[in-house]
Parts: sequence; C-alpha cells; structure tokens
Amino acid sequence: MDDGGLTMHPVVRKVLKRIYSYFSPSMQVRLQALYVMVFERQITRQTPNIVLRTAPADNSLREAAYADICAHCGEVHFDVVFFAQWLTRGGADKEILQYLRYYVERGYRVLLILTEIVDSPWLERVPAGVTVVEAKAFLSGLSPDDRDLVLTRLLLQRPSALIHVANSEVGWRILCNHFRAVKTRGSRLVASLFCDDYDELGRPHGCAQSFLPSVGLALDMVLTDSSQYCDALAHRFGLDRQRLTTVHAWTDFPAKETMPSQETTRRILWASRFCRQKRPDILLSIAQALPDVTFVICGEIDRPSAPIAVKILSLRNVRWHGPFDSFADIAAKFDCGGFLYTSGWDGLPNVLVEAVAAGLSIIAPNVGGIGDLCKPATGWLIASPEDVNGYVAAVRDLLSNRLEALKRWQQAWSLLEQNHSKRAFDEAMDGIIARLGIAPFGAERARTRKKFMRTLRPRRNE
Repeated sequence: MDDGGLTMHPVVRKVLKRIYSYFSPSMQVRLQALYVMVFERQITRQTPNIVLRTAPADNSLREAAYADICAHCGEVHFDVVFFAQWLTRGGADKEILQYLRYYVERGYRVLLILTEIVDSPWLERVPAGVTVVEAKAFLSGLSPDDRDLVLTRLLLQRPSALIHVANSEVGWRILCNHFRAVKTRGSRLVASLFCDDYDELGRPHGCAQSFLPSVGLALDMVLTDSSQYCDALAHRFGLDRQRLTTVHAWTDFPAKETMPSQETTRRILWASRFCRQKRPDILLSIAQALPDVTFVICGEIDRPSAPIAVKILSLRNVRWHGPFDSFADIAAKFDCGGFLYTSGWDGLPNVLVEAVAAGLSIIAPNVGGIGDLCKPATGWLIASPEDVNGYVAAVRDLLSNRLEALKRWQQAWSLLEQNHSKRAFDEAMDGIIARLGIAPFGAERARTRKKFMRTLRPRRNE
C-alpha cells in the first residue's frame, strides 16, 4: 500500500492494508486521502477521482513574508489588531475608520491588517499612529492558506489585548480555526457585523452565516450598527444578547444646523452604489413614474448593474454626477428637496445619517436597521422595498408639503444628536472596553516607567 510519502508505523500499515482490501480501488484512494488529511499532512498527489492541494517544497516564502511584516511593524507591542478586507468608498469602511480613530485617541497602539489583494482608495484616511499591513504589499505571492498561516503566526507570536474583525473573511477564518490558541495568549475577540447579504433566491449569506455558528460562542463581543440586527443574530444563532451591542456610526455635524429648504423644489437626491442590493430596478420605476421630478444620481456603478444603470441615466429627468467621497459636498452642491434611498436589505446605512445631517428629509424602505432612524415621525418609511407606489406617493408628499418635511426632519435631527454624535459613539465604545477590561499597553507602560524613575531620583538632604 502506497503511503503517499508518509512514515507509517508497520502495525498501522498492516491494519490499513487489511481494511483497504475490502474496498474498491476508487474507495481505497479516498481512504488514503482521508488518512493524510486526518494527520494534517499535505502531499502532492493526483488520481482520476480526487485531487489534493499541492504543498510548497519549503516554507521560505512564508518565512520571508513573516520577516517582512515583523520588520515593518518594528518592536511595537500592539494593543489592538484590526482585520478589514480593504478601505474603499462605503458606510462600513467609514465606520471602520471611526473604530480606528477611537482606539488611537484612547492611547491604544493599533495594527490594521488589510487582507485582500486589492487597492484601498481610502488608505490615506487611516488615522495617524496606525500601523498598516496590506496583503497586497506583503502577502501577494502566497496562497490563501499560506496567508492565513502567516497572519495566525503573527497573532500568536505577537499577542495583542484585542483582536477586532470587521468585514474580513480572512480574519474570520483565522478566528474560526485558531480561536482557542489566540485566546490562550490573552487576546479578547471582538467582531463587527453590519448586515447579511442575500443571493438571487433570497437566502442569507455572508460572514454571520459562514462563521458565527463556528466561533460565535468564543467571541467576547459582537458589534452591529442597528438594534434590529442584534436581535436577529441572537435569535438565529442562540447568542447571548448581552454580548451583542449596537454601536451607531457618528457623523460630523455642521457648525450651524442645516434645515430643509422651505422653497418649492422638484429635485430629489439619490446617492449610493449601483448594485443589486440597492435595487436600481426600483429606482428606475420610481423615476419613470415621476417625469416631473428631477433625480440627481450619485454613486459608483458595479459591472453587473451597468445595463440597468444605462436605462436610468438615459431618462430625461435624471442628472448623473458619478462617485463621491463626501456626502456633505454633494448635498451642498445640489439644491434638492429630499433624499431617496432604495435597498433590498441593509443595516443602518451611514448615508441616511449624513443626509439628515445635511438638512435633507429622508425616504427609505423598512428593511434591516433603517427603522432605527427613519420612522413615520422622522421621515417617510416605506413598508416594503418593492412598493414603487409607496415611494412615488412619498416623494410627492415630501416635495409638496414642506412644513411636514421640516417637522419630520427636526425629529430625525434629535435622533442624530442622541445616537449618532461622536460623543455617543465614544461613550458606547468606552462601555465595551470597560466590560472587556482592556487598558492601553503603552499608557500602562508609561505609568509604570514613570513610577520606576521616581524611585531612582536621589532624595534631597533635609
């Protein structure tokens, strides 16, 4: 019996040979592969029925990548290791930057690991003081398995007080496979989840579906941007509701309160990504049903949504202005009477928060965590994301009844001040850090050194 290059004990070989004799040749191949995988050995072997992954001849590439990362990080003892897939235009990425800013302001030494081999357009927005390791720069020559091994080694050999994962499948996968070893090194585990994704059949998928069943009970805290999602995760996965916490993204409030214009206008702003989640098909139907209303459209176009984007932009009552980095800038540039948001599923979109801060009344569907901000008293909440007639009626009501628009916006502004200020964000995070019992290593070391140096000072002669 071929052992695939493994050193096999003679007794084991004899027993397996006897067992193999009872099976067909194709089943023998499968059993042999199972034997190899059980003992966590990788071999290069191909048969007509099964192909095993190829192991590198040596680990020199992994060693070189790890050495480069260590040289880049220096001798810093990091308090927080933060995993994100990338930093690009989007509400989730903006909230990730807010987490990083909070940690830096509280004196934590932060290592940010961007795990996808892609460019990050918002990399320059990372707060000063954060050390960044980009997979594109350090891990691009490795296989996905080897990238996981290098980053796992980094977590184990340079343990931190807190590991925070947000929107990174690599980070989630490492926690699933090695959370026991990581926690043994004293690290607390925190994950941020924003919303589920859905396939064409309406089935949920994403990080929560893929990883929470395996690692959910090992996480010290799960952070979401809406109370509705906290409840859904607790119900779906049986998690302790006390370990699920809502942390709302904050927004920059203008120096002076920006109120909705009371002048009659026939313009509505729509700003988001052209993708299946944001339901551009619903936007097309709304724009077609309101030829007397001008729709100002801003956002990036995903390739699969390009055909329907072309149909929308070809309408006579649509004005296209492309991608944007600052919602406040486009809101100030275009004199619109309100903000229209369409989506099939969501968390609590940051763009809605920014729209209210910019002085725009909002229309949005009742999906995900949108109801935390957009309620009947604070905006126009559409019962179903498919309800085109509901959207059309809401747009007409918002544009024709400016006093009602002002009244609802004022209620939304009050919610913003309560839940979406930087002060509210910092207080929520302070409570989480206090529950986890994490103190900045740098600050603690500075206090210890100061106390030690005082003991070395010569006493004055009395």
